[in-house]
Amino acid sequence: MRKINDLTSWEDFEKKLLKRKGYKELAELENMESSPTISLLERISIALGSKLYISFQA
Repeated sequence: MRKINDLTSWEDFEKKLLKRKGYKELAELENMESSPTISLLERISIALGSKLYISFQA
């Protein structure tokens, strides 16, 4: 299992997500980024949650 802190940047995360989970999740992330209601903290928590999910699936 990978460590959580190996996530280097949001772009790297998006590339990994695209490879692992497909286009649907990437499109959802892009929608979230363009939404003014989602804060940076919420995006980080979503990214970490997805990272944990990906780690447990591996």
